[in-house]
Amino acid sequence: MIDPKRPAAVRSYKREKLSPEDLPPDYYALLSLVMGIIGFVMKHKLCAWGALFACMGSIANVKLAQLDMKQISCSVT
Repeated sequence: MIDPKRPAAVRSYKREKLSPEDLPPDYYALLSLVMGIIGFVMKHKLCAWGALFACMGSIANVKLAQLDMKQISCSVT
């Protein structure tokens, strides 16, 4: 809301441009990979289900600039 007493104090918001190297890592993808390997090697069904849900969370949080269908299909399989 604009303060009617000080209209000169209003500054517009400018969003900073982030490079792909500055983005935080995708922890859901890492968790999915680790839990998938544990579920496959040690035959833990709970870890396999956790890997599936972590993979879906990773896909749901992917940025449009990082969207690559090959990578998504490999992570799902």
